[in-house]
Amino acid sequence: RILTDWTSHNFHTSVLLRDGVNYLEFQEKIKDIYYDYAAEELKANGSSYSVFLQPIKDIYLRPLRSDFGPIIYVYIFSAVAVFILLIACVNFMNLSTARSMTRATEVGVRKVLGANRGRLIKQFLTEALLLSVMAMLIAIAIALTLLPVISDYAQRDLLKDIFEIWWLFPGLFIGTIFVGLLAGSYPAMILSRFEPVMVIKNRFSAPKTNVAFRRLLVVTQFIISITLIIGTALVIQQLDYLKNKDAGFNREQVVCISVRDQGVRKSLPVLQDKFKQLPEVINAAAGSSLPGWGGPMNSKIPEGYSPENTQLMQEINVDDHYLPTLGIQLLSGRNFSSIQGGDPENSVIINETAARKYGWDNPLGKTIQTFNIDKPDELEYVNRTVIGVVKDFHLSPLTTEIRPVFIANAIEYPFEYGKFHALAIRIKPDDIGKTLEKLAAIWKDTFADKPFDYYFLDEDFNEQFITIERSRDILSYFTFLAIFIACLGLFGMVAYTAEKRTKEIGIRKTLGSSILQIVTLLSKELVALVLVANVIAYPLAYALITRWLADFPYRVEISLSTFLISTLLAVVISLLTIFYQSLKAATANPVDALKYE
Repeated sequence: RILTDWTSHNFHTSVLLRDGVNYLEFQEKIKDIYYDYAAEELKANGSSYSVFLQPIKDIYLRPLRSDFGPIIYVYIFSAVAVFILLIACVNFMNLSTARSMTRATEVGVRKVLGANRGRLIKQFLTEALLLSVMAMLIAIAIALTLLPVISDYAQRDLLKDIFEIWWLFPGLFIGTIFVGLLAGSYPAMILSRFEPVMVIKNRFSAPKTNVAFRRLLVVTQFIISITLIIGTALVIQQLDYLKNKDAGFNREQVVCISVRDQGVRKSLPVLQDKFKQLPEVINAAAGSSLPGWGGPMNSKIPEGYSPENTQLMQEINVDDHYLPTLGIQLLSGRNFSSIQGGDPENSVIINETAARKYGWDNPLGKTIQTFNIDKPDELEYVNRTVIGVVKDFHLSPLTTEIRPVFIANAIEYPFEYGKFHALAIRIKPDDIGKTLEKLAAIWKDTFADKPFDYYFLDEDFNEQFITIERSRDILSYFTFLAIFIACLGLFGMVAYTAEKRTKEIGIRKTLGSSILQIVTLLSKELVALVLVANVIAYPLAYALITRWLADFPYRVEISLSTFLISTLLAVVISLLTIFYQSLKAATANPVDALKYE
């Protein structure tokens, strides 16, 4: 019945459409198909159903019925890459406009010799384009060199993927031209409008708008960099939080064997007994699912609810060794018992979430109606009595909220989802290699023609963090690169400031200013700009990280300390960046400074 019942929602259906059929148009035609066949039943239980289609090529990046998927990291890293490119463009504009006074004479002479503003703009844009093209060629060489390493990290041949993306190299060329024009446009406009008379008479000074714009560029750079610092810090905190969160079970030293073969499934009791006879084995259990696997959502009628108000519960089927083997804590009541008998037909164990959702202060003795597995072809409910309540544990990954769980003890289960698909063996931590050899020997003795495929529960459970771990690593590299580029711009700015104020520094030193006073003079404005960038970056970083964390039902609290530490880090990095150049200018011989020009 589970395959023919219109209210069954344990499976996804794949549909092969004819060529030329638009899946969205087809979806519109079938969205209410449930009501064509089961309208009365849906109306009776108050459920609402609709059909939606999703191209199979989109499932990896956008998992079915989930807002959380790899696509969010595609968006994040694409945005970060654009931001880093923007920082580089800002850097170029910043340094170019900062050098405007040093090129003023060149512009003045060219204008005297007949060059008009249009030709000067072309010259400066050409310089920017040439730098952009050179950067592209160097970037391609670096990318091809590092591609094997990145391919190993991504676990796929990215070199092959590159040549399958037809638009990549044309897009790269167009992007290079765009970046060159973007980075060179403002400096070209600034440098080309210098008046030759003022330049030659040495009465030229950089316009105030030039100075204000350079300050704006410095702030923009550090807004992006600080946002990345805060984002990376919170991604690391969220990953640590999930890894250290109490999963509700003990996943250490548990060897798991996936059981899909019907012949192996029938011999599970014998195999379990043989495993448990080993002194290295603490316990062995069988179940339809293991933590991290999840389980089907099936309709149940808890006590106090009517057939018109059925409740969905995540259902698993286990033997009486399951809870102690996996270290799932029993809060009240008892475990299943093969000695007492009757549990497969009469009993159920639930989790804390189920008891809380149904408003049961004392769940023991309550009943839950479930499908009669002895009559799988009929829609008949039978009562199961709650004999125990377990502490909430993560049957599904930590990126999914814990749901009400219905734990059955039916040895003979007619539906495939309830059959024993897994064997869990808790072993002692001493000499694990030798223990695995003994387990393999027993398996081979029992199933000579079946391979002994196993894995450790902790390793399998931790695989859910791989995407976040990789994202943390990539974001950390991006953050370092963004800060490095921003610091290069900051270094160039302080070098320009020191050069521009050479005479002033010489006079101040002659009049008795200390090295510390000179360093403070040169650095205080730039540090102030970094602090301004922090204030602006706070709400931006908070909005972005809040959106990312919203996909996690269990998430770390965003604390002010993370923002303050990020500010301190940004200021320290800024001070270290400008300290050398400021100190160099402050310790220079004032005689040389006064002889300047």
